Amino acid sequence: MKVIKIIGIVILLLIIVSYLLPAKVHVERSLQMNCSPEAAFTLVNDLKQWDKWSPWHGMDPNTQWEFSGEQAIGAGAWYTWKSEHPKVGNGKLTIMEVKANE
Repeated sequence: MKVIKIIGIVILLLIIVSYLLPAKVHVERSLQMNCSPEAAFTLVNDLKQWDKWSPWHGMDPNTQWEFSGEQAIGAGAWYTWKSEHPKVGNGKLTIMEVKANE
């Protein structure tokens, strides 16, 4: 009987605490890069240069990459990847819009 009472109190406390927590949470991250906007834009706008800075490219050396063409640059450029690694998986990334040096 005592165990049931303790479990009941714990459940009641969890319910009370859950009502005190905020309904929505906002998480934001930022990074300061010590380079010009032009240099950063060049690396981000050209999908074939993403391996120089993207952490996903180094996770699985056996990942298969397919690019939209010889020049995978700018709006409309895309690449797909296939990997057996659980943190990499399969997917497609497309550059939808480009604003130079932003």
